[in-house]
Amino acid sequence: VPAPVPAQNFNYADNFDAANGGSSGNSGNDGNLDWATSWTSGTGVWISQMSNWCESGYCLRLITDYSSNVQSERRADLSGATSAQVTFDYKATFDQGGSASVEVSSDGNNFVVLGNIPGNSQAGSASYTIPPSYFTSSFRIRFRASGSGWNDVYI
Repeated sequence: VPAPVPAQNFNYADNFDAANGGSSGNSGNDGNLDWATSWTSGTGVWISQMSNWCESGYCLRLITDYSSNVQSERRADLSGATSAQVTFDYKATFDQGGSASVEVSSDGNNFVVLGNIPGNSQAGSASYTIPPSYFTSSFRIRFRASGSGWNDVYI
């Protein structure tokens, strides 16, 4: 009788830090699987280093003082997954009705909210299970911040 094969854990990860102590920019690969794309960039999306805000040194920063709707997303191939979750550290502060969320898509066009990120200026961690219907080769994860005024989110 063959011995049972232990389950293998594969992951996509990005801590935004490079091996030399700098930033990996928007294309870091810190897991044992490589992302299919880099984080999308645009107005209000930065890879930043902020003491007391970024847990690992550098982080994804979404700031809505330039735009009322700021987002960044990344694609991964989850087509062979049997389970998946997204886990991240965050810190956010909201002004004038701001909000932030983590969203997923199976096709890169239609996104659903997995959870909301609190804007209480306290550091925290969140973990959400990704539903199996999103296990596709076109899977996207997206962080979004919105609102008028100064809304600052660090992932």
